[in-house]
Parts: sequence; structure tokens; C-alpha cells
Amino acid sequence: MQLTAARAMLALPRAQDSWTYIMEHAETFIWDEHGLEVEEWNAMAGKGAGFEDVTATFNNPDEEDATFLTYKGKTVRVPLVHDREDNFISIHTLSQLVREDSELRYCIDSTHSSDVAFLALSPAQWRALESEFGREAVDFRFLAIGPDLEAFFKAAHADENLRTYADDGDAPTRNAVLEQGMKEQIQLLAHANYSCAEVHSKLIEDKFLHLLICVDSDKHRDALRGSNKFKRQVDLMRANWPSQIALRSISFQSKQAIARDEARFWSSLWWVEGACPQLRWDGAPADYDSRAKEVAAPNEAGPSKRANPGPRQPPAPVPSPQANDAKKPDGASSPKHWLPLAFIAILLAAYFFGMTLQ
Repeated sequence: MQLTAARAMLALPRAQDSWTYIMEHAETFIWDEHGLEVEEWNAMAGKGAGFEDVTATFNNPDEEDATFLTYKGKTVRVPLVHDREDNFISIHTLSQLVREDSELRYCIDSTHSSDVAFLALSPAQWRALESEFGREAVDFRFLAIGPDLEAFFKAAHADENLRTYADDGDAPTRNAVLEQGMKEQIQLLAHANYSCAEVHSKLIEDKFLHLLICVDSDKHRDALRGSNKFKRQVDLMRANWPSQIALRSISFQSKQAIARDEARFWSSLWWVEGACPQLRWDGAPADYDSRAKEVAAPNEAGPSKRANPGPRQPPAPVPSPQANDAKKPDGASSPKHWLPLAFIAILLAAYFFGMTLQ
């Protein structure tokens, strides 16, 4: 039942909200409401699926008002804070306890709801879905749960998860079409350098585009990141892209590096926030425009592009004569101030000299 639900959601057009399907099949999902997450997981993925049930122990005599979960002989404490988020915290704790047998993922299209949904499948089933539909398609609908509670909470409640879909649910929004077109252009460009390259995209606030290029090794990652030819080709593309979407960054990472911390890498905006080598266009310290853009050699194809000098500064004010005088040491003054006095003194001297002759 859960696998069927996942396939149905992944088969929807990208521009169509999956929330309607989630609500129509609510019994298939685990919800962060009423404290029933353990019971719901047991019914869907516990003994009924060939595994053990999770047991919950409340108000341990040694620790007042504490909750513990036990699975296959391992017991962990749920770090409750006694507010509305306790169910969310409990689901995160449950996911880490059973992750070897059952992987819970967050349904992103439920973000707007006061009660959010999770889907539990085996790790092998999630891998099969990624192989069938593509990893990016799976990540678009389902957020993997990493071990860090705070990082997962931040990723789950990110503003970009509050999506706006086309009204008719069929036709993609204009910016979704533009995003896909830009991604495909960079995909072709990356393939021209490395045929194994994969490109992933993240559109934030329906306007700011971030791209990730994955290659097979650290060596190829660094070579592509440092390629002046690649940078110039991206510049030529950007010059012809519509203004509705602003390209903010292109990140580069190797598949071997991603494999070292895969859950964290894909379950958050880690790569968008600069955890990988990047080219940037948003004025960040690693700003591509101010650091990396170079003038094309005269014998190379394509127009020459000069480095961006950065934001224009207002012209420096022209100092006034008074300001210049203010900078002089005491007793010093401008020549044009004492010349008239000298002229008057000469006239007076000539006058008295003439009186004397008379």
C-alpha cells in the first residue's frame, strides 16, 4: 500500500500538487498528530511487514515525564520539549531507531498543513523508486530524514516547501518551465565536458535558481569548477535567459564526496548554502562575478567579457576651499586669501612714500 502511494505521487506531473492524493489516502501515511506515530508505524511497517513492533514506555520511574522507544532490544529517549512539535520530534526519533529496516520520509507537499505526513518504506524500496523515477523526482516529493533533528526541522519547514502550483493542476507554471529549460541547457553543457555529469536544480521563492553538477570524481569536479571555457559558456547562456528567474549559484560535487555524507547532503539545502565549490552571482563572499570571471582571449570564439568591478560607488565629493584650509596647520592659509591684503599693503606704502616726498 505504501509503495503504491509513493509511485502514484511520483507519477503526478511535477506542476501538480500531491496533497489531494495524500488526503484521499490518509491511512497510508504516518501523521504528526495525536501522538499515534508509533501505533501507525507498527501497523504499517512493524509485525505486519515482518519486523518487530516498536514499544513506547512513558514516565520512567527514574526520569519523570520521560518517553522511551524500544526496537529490537535498543532503547532511546525521545527528546521532548512539551509543545506542539513533540510529535514531530517523536517521529524523528522513531525514524532513526528503525532506519535499518524502515526509512521514513517527509511528504513535502504537506508542509502547509498543521499536521504533516510521512511515508515509511524499506531502504531498498526507496532505492528502487530513485532508480525508476530518478533521484531528483523522489527528492521533489519526499524529504529524507537525517540524524540531526535541528537540521531536519529546518529543511522540512523551509519556505520553498510552501509551493504554489498551477491552478488547473495540469499545466506547469511559467517559472517551472523556465527552470527546467535552464537546467537542461546546463545539463548539455556539463555533458560536453563530462558525459557522466548529472545536474540537479533548486528553485527558491519561485525566482532564485541554484544548480548542482555531480561528476564521478573530485578531480573532475575541480577541473570543471576551474574551467574558464565553462564559465564563458555559462555567461553566454545567462545573457539570453529570461529575467523572471535569476541564476544564483552553480555548485560542483563528486559522487564519491556525496556518498560520504549522503543523508545530510540531500535532506537539506547544504549544497545551496555553499558546502561545495561554487560559482555564485548573488554578491556572497565567493561571488563569481567579482572573483572568477575572466576576459576571453582574442583568438577564442565568443565575445569578450570583462570582469565585473562590483557595485558602482557614488563619486567622491570634491573638497571645498574651506575644507582644504581646515586641513592646514594653524597659521597657514590659502594664497588667494593673503594676496589681496598684500596688494592693499603695497598701495598704502606707496601713498605714505608719496606724502613723504611732498
